[in-house]
Amino acid sequence: MRAMKKGWFWLGALGLLAGCLKVKEFPPEPIITSVSLAQQDSVYQAIIGFTDGDGDIGLAQGDTFPPFEFGGEFYFNLVANYFVADSTLNWKPRGSFGYRIVPLTPRGKIKVLEGELTVNPIFVLSDTSRHFAKISFQLIDKSLKKSNVFESAPFVVGN
Repeated sequence: MRAMKKGWFWLGALGLLAGCLKVKEFPPEPIITSVSLAQQDSVYQAIIGFTDGDGDIGLAQGDTFPPFEFGGEFYFNLVANYFVADSTLNWKPRGSFGYRIVPLTPRGKIKVLEGELTVNPIFVLSDTSRHFAKISFQLIDKSLKKSNVFESAPFVVGN
């Protein structure tokens, strides 16, 4: 009987603790929280911190029908824009590239996402002159909600 009472006590205590656990909540649109770049020779890798409240980041291989068709606005769900600074330190667009991030939706009832994406590699458009550059990123989720645009810190490219 005494062992049974202890069992009920611990079961009740566990239930109370589980009820106190808070599930993080984020807005339904993706939010980029950080961007860092790692360089090896002329190739860069981007590490992108993000959150998404409804967990619908990612496109499956079969997601090629409108609005995700090739050549369409939403074919890529991670868009990067490359900028260089001119001689007056004004930022000029130099190119853009896109990535298709695979589905990251968690299993189960809680769909909140918080983590990092590693985009590998990012090729930096370079000429022989030394210049400052930066890259901006934007995530787009499956329900076509766009994240904030987050820019990397400026970095030096070239000789």
